[in-house]
Parts: sequence; C-alpha cells; structure tokens
Amino acid sequence: MNGGGSNRSEAKWANINYLLKSESINILALQETHLTEEASNLLGQKFNRFRILASPHPTHPTNRGGVAILINKHNTRWESAISEEIIPGRALLAKFELNDGGRLNILAVYAPSGDDTANAEFWTLLSSRLTDTGIRHIDIMLGDMNMVENRYDRFPPHPDRQSVVDALQHMKTSWDLRDGWKVLNPDKNDHTFQTKRRNGQINSRSRIDRIYVRDALIDRCDEWRISETGVGTDHSLVSVYFTPKGTPFVGPGRSSVPDFILEYPDVRRGILARAKAAADQIHQFARLNNRTNESNPQTIWHTLKREIMDLTKEMEASTQ
Repeated sequence: MNGGGSNRSEAKWANINYLLKSESINILALQETHLTEEASNLLGQKFNRFRILASPHPTHPTNRGGVAILINKHNTRWESAISEEIIPGRALLAKFELNDGGRLNILAVYAPSGDDTANAEFWTLLSSRLTDTGIRHIDIMLGDMNMVENRYDRFPPHPDRQSVVDALQHMKTSWDLRDGWKVLNPDKNDHTFQTKRRNGQINSRSRIDRIYVRDALIDRCDEWRISETGVGTDHSLVSVYFTPKGTPFVGPGRSSVPDFILEYPDVRRGILARAKAAADQIHQFARLNNRTNESNPQTIWHTLKREIMDLTKEMEASTQ
C-alpha cells in the first residue's frame, strides 16, 4: 500500500480507518507498509480506532517491504494480542485470545515479487521458521503471495514456475491450509491485482492476494469476498467472515412494518379489522374459559401478527 505514515500517505490511513468502521473489519493485514516503529506509534496516536502490529523491512523500513496487522479496538480483545516477527518485513504472526479461552493464530505475509527463486525460498524459510517457534498450528494465513497456484488465476492465463508453486504447496500442506475462496468457488476466476500500460489500459490481472484457512476451521468461514476499497491501492480487498467456536447465534432479527405503509387507509382499516376480530376472540376465551393448546389467546396473537405482516408485505410489493 506504500503507507509509510508520511504526509503524502495520510489520506490512505484515514481511508483505512474509515474502512474498518464502515465494513466492520476486525483484523486487517497490510503489505508494503513502509512503516518505521516511530511512524506506527504516531499513527496509533492519531487513529485510536485501531492498534498496529508491524514488522518493518530490517534495512530499508521507509521505502521497501513491511507487513502489518491492524486490530479494530471496538470489536476485539486487542489489548491481549501479541505478535512475533517470523521473517522481518515479510511475515508477522499475531496471536489473539478468544472468548472460549483458546487462541487464534493469524499469519500476515508479503512474499517477494519479481524473483521466482526468492519467492520459492521464502515459503521454505517461512515453514522452517514457524516450526522453530514451536507453534502448533496456523489458523489463518493471508496477504500478498506474489504468485498463483493455478494458471487461471492470471489473465491472460499462464502458469507460474513449478518450483514456486511446489514450495508454497509444500508449506500449505505442512500446515494444513486451504485457499478458502477457491474452495467456495472451484469453477470461478477472479483477480485481486492488475498492471497497466503507460496509456492506462489494463495489461494483466492476477489473484495474488489470498486467504488460507486451517482445514479444521474452513466450515466456520463464510462471506468470502473480493472487493474494491476507497484506499489508494492497485490491489483489491480480500475478506472473509470467521466465526469462533462458542459465538452466539444471531438470527435474522425481528420483522417490522415500514412506516410509510401505515399511511395507506386500506392498510390501516385492514389492521384495525383484524385486531378487532382477534380481541373479540380473546374476550370470548376469557368469558367461556374454553382455551386449548391449539387455540388460546397466545395463538390468536401470533396469528394476528402474521396476518398484519402478510397484509403490509402485500401492500409494499404493490407499491414498487
């Protein structure tokens, strides 16, 4: 994103701050951040919505590489999150506490570009360094892979060098990771990055930005998306909704009647007539004391609400 925290990139960080709020993003991985530790601290003071975990390039932090994980303070247990540099400026591991006492391990990566040998060596080194940390598993790996596994993830279609593909796939298999978007869309092609000619025409497209999820957690992930953002970047946003174990189920919500529907006299008359009929039935139960499990004031009330919803939905549909 060429962030850097400079005055020139200030608008990008303001847009990122708004993106976290408007899209309810809890964890965001960024690549090519060009952030020094001082710049990260200043951004954290300016934008109190997020906490930054950053890994700058070890020798050229302001103009090369860098990876970061942003944590939305409003929706997460951000204070207890800890990070560990796996490969400085290239791979950052963040560990989050979950409500059930478990942990979620998220690995943000920014693989080398323009050098197949360096890219292949990166995946081998990454797997080795992760093993050295003693960590048991990676739950989510996300970022700019700067390579594709399938020729159709590029347009025009062409395969990446096999040594690069093999290196990533060996790392992916070792850590039991799967490309979630491709699992959901096995026959679909989409792209997250594009290059342009000098005249502004699109030259090529590729899906180099991806999210990998541990196989045991794939069923807890949905709403896989590739979308554009207001941030000044030539990469698309790749996102997924992850539901931790023990998350309360949230239903579709309570049905309601649009206010404008009540302005129609026919609707008001229909509701009043149904309500009067229901009230008469309920009074009859009170007088005769003949309620049953199948017919009682509660079932009448339930039926009344359903009839009112049906009436208003029918009228709403007729006005469109």
